[in-house]
Parts: sequence; structure tokens; C-alpha cells
Amino acid sequence: AAPEPVASFYSTSAAAVAGGIAARSLRIPSIGHVIWMSIQSPRLGGHAYVKLLNRLTDQFLACSSAVADMLSGFGTPDNKITVVHNGIPVAEILATEGQPSPIAGPHPRIGMVAAYDPRKGHELFVDAAAIVSARFPEARFFLIGGVLGTRAHRVPVAPRIGALHAARRKVDDERADLD
Repeated sequence: AAPEPVASFYSTSAAAVAGGIAARSLRIPSIGHVIWMSIQSPRLGGHAYVKLLNRLTDQFLACSSAVADMLSGFGTPDNKITVVHNGIPVAEILATEGQPSPIAGPHPRIGMVAAYDPRKGHELFVDAAAIVSARFPEARFFLIGGVLGTRAHRVPVAPRIGALHAARRKVDDERADLD
């Protein structure tokens, strides 16, 4: 195969600065895929980091609207940001077609839809579930999109918390079944 000229340089997460520097040295466009928000803390550090990324990146791909808003809030022009949500395996979703929702039922259903990350507050959801379930014992709680680990098993409400992997079900169907 004949070598092809490089048209652009794509980098993600922590490699975004190095990718931007490489693209600038090759005089080609740089595409930075931002898939996390931890760069915003501390705020002063986030501002300086995004300012550097802005100088090195021609186009940002943000994995969510929240990431796009963060970039914009730190001075990235909106025309440099495109939201591209993380994909999920279509085959796994299609395999659940026609199956009843594990959430459906006569009891009140409360859920959190988010991939597990300690910064997203899953533990706070579990703590809130314990408080709510004391007043509404028939309520059921669901974590959709990620696993919590051992924290859920250390609280009395644990038997009423279900964890569903987002790729195994259609997230919109599950959200629709929540109260």
C-alpha cells in the first residue's frame, strides 16, 4: 500500500495537548475529543488548560452537552465544538427488543441515568434512596448505565436498588418507565 498524506490529527483526553502540538508541528488540523470534565477543577487550572487546548485544537468533539458547555464556559468558541455522544453497541440493544422492562411495575420508580464515575454522585443517589425509602417503603430505585460497586450493599435500601447496564437496554425506554 502506498503511504497516504496525513490530513488531520485526532487525539483524546490526556493526549489532547500532545496531539495538538503534533498537529501544529505537521501543519495539519487538530481534532481534540474531550470525554471528561475533570479538567475544570480547580477552576483556575481548568481555565488555563482549556486556553492552551484552544490554541492547539482546531475542532473539539465533546462527548456530551455538559462537556460542550464546560468548554464554552472556558472561552472555546461554539463553532469549534461539536457534540458526539459516546456510542453503545447496537447489537446488544437489539437483543433486548421485545423484552419487558425490568423497571416496570406498580411501585414508584426512581432512577439515575449515568455511567459510573465517582464524580457523578451515585453514592449520593444511594444515600437519598435510603432517606426516601424510609418514608415510601414501596419505592424502587434504579441506577441505569453503570454499576455502583460495593457502596449500595452497605445501606439498608440495597434490596430495592437495581443496577442496569445501559448497553443492555434502551436507555430511553428505561427512562420512560421511571416516575
